[in-house]
Amino acid sequence: MHKNLLSKYSLQFDIIIMYCIFVFQPMIQVASKYERRVDTRSYDDKKKLFEGGLDTFLAEISEKTWKSKYETFTKRGK
Repeated sequence: MHKNLLSKYSLQFDIIIMYCIFVFQPMIQVASKYERRVDTRSYDDKKKLFEGGLDTFLAEISEKTWKSKYETFTKRGK
Protein backbone atom coordinates (compact mmCIF):
# COMPACT_ATOMS: atom_id res chain seq x y z
CA MET A 1 0.00 0.00 0.00
CA HIS A 2 2.83 2.37 0.80
CA LYS A 3 4.28 1.78 -2.65
CA ASN A 4 0.95 2.64 -4.28
CA LEU A 5 0.72 5.91 -2.37
CA LEU A 6 4.24 6.85 -3.36
CA SER A 7 3.60 6.09 -7.02
CA LYS A 8 0.37 8.09 -6.97
CA TYR A 9 2.16 11.02 -5.32
CA SER A 10 4.98 10.88 -7.85
CA LEU A 11 2.50 10.93 -10.74
CA GLN A 12 0.75 13.98 -9.30
CA PHE A 13 4.09 15.68 -8.75
CA ASP A 14 5.18 14.92 -12.33
CA ILE A 15 1.97 16.40 -13.71
CA ILE A 16 2.48 19.58 -11.70
CA ILE A 17 6.07 19.88 -12.90
CA MET A 18 5.10 19.30 -16.53
CA TYR A 19 2.36 21.94 -16.24
CA CYS A 20 4.82 24.47 -14.82
CA ILE A 21 7.34 23.72 -17.55
CA PHE A 22 4.83 24.35 -20.33
CA VAL A 23 3.24 27.41 -18.75
CA PHE A 24 6.40 29.14 -17.55
CA GLN A 25 9.00 28.48 -20.20
CA PRO A 26 12.53 29.30 -19.11
CA MET A 27 14.54 32.02 -20.77
CA ILE A 28 17.42 30.53 -22.71
CA GLN A 29 20.65 32.46 -23.02
CA VAL A 30 21.53 32.34 -26.69
CA ALA A 31 24.78 33.92 -27.82
CA SER A 32 25.98 34.47 -31.33
CA LYS A 33 29.63 34.43 -32.20
CA TYR A 34 29.17 37.81 -33.90
CA GLU A 35 27.42 39.56 -31.02
CA ARG A 36 28.84 40.31 -27.61
CA ARG A 37 25.48 40.61 -25.87
CA VAL A 38 23.72 37.56 -24.54
CA ASP A 39 20.17 37.21 -25.83
CA THR A 40 17.66 36.40 -23.07
CA ARG A 41 14.55 35.80 -25.15
CA SER A 42 12.49 32.70 -24.69
CA TYR A 43 12.89 29.81 -27.09
CA ASP A 44 9.52 30.49 -28.71
CA ASP A 45 10.46 34.11 -29.40
CA LYS A 46 13.71 33.04 -31.02
CA LYS A 47 11.88 30.39 -33.03
CA LYS A 48 9.40 32.97 -34.32
CA LEU A 49 12.28 35.18 -35.46
CA PHE A 50 13.70 32.37 -37.56
CA GLU A 51 10.29 31.51 -39.00
CA GLY A 52 10.00 34.94 -40.62
CA GLY A 53 8.75 36.72 -37.54
CA LEU A 54 11.59 39.22 -37.79
CA ASP A 55 9.82 41.08 -40.60
CA THR A 56 6.62 41.43 -38.60
CA PHE A 57 8.59 42.29 -35.46
CA LEU A 58 10.45 45.10 -37.25
CA ALA A 59 7.22 46.33 -38.84
CA GLU A 60 5.54 46.53 -35.42
CA ILE A 61 8.48 48.45 -33.96
CA SER A 62 8.61 50.91 -36.86
CA GLU A 63 4.85 51.44 -36.64
CA LYS A 64 5.07 52.18 -32.91
CA THR A 65 7.93 54.63 -33.34
CA TRP A 66 6.18 56.36 -36.25
CA LYS A 67 2.99 56.79 -34.21
CA SER A 68 4.86 58.17 -31.21
CA LYS A 69 6.85 60.62 -33.34
CA TYR A 70 3.70 61.65 -35.22
CA GLU A 71 1.91 62.37 -31.93
CA THR A 72 4.77 64.54 -30.69
CA PHE A 73 4.82 66.34 -34.03
CA THR A 74 1.10 67.09 -33.96
CA LYS A 75 1.21 68.24 -30.33
CA ARG A 76 3.89 70.86 -30.86
CA GLY A 77 2.94 74.43 -31.59
CA LYS A 78 2.89 75.97 -35.03
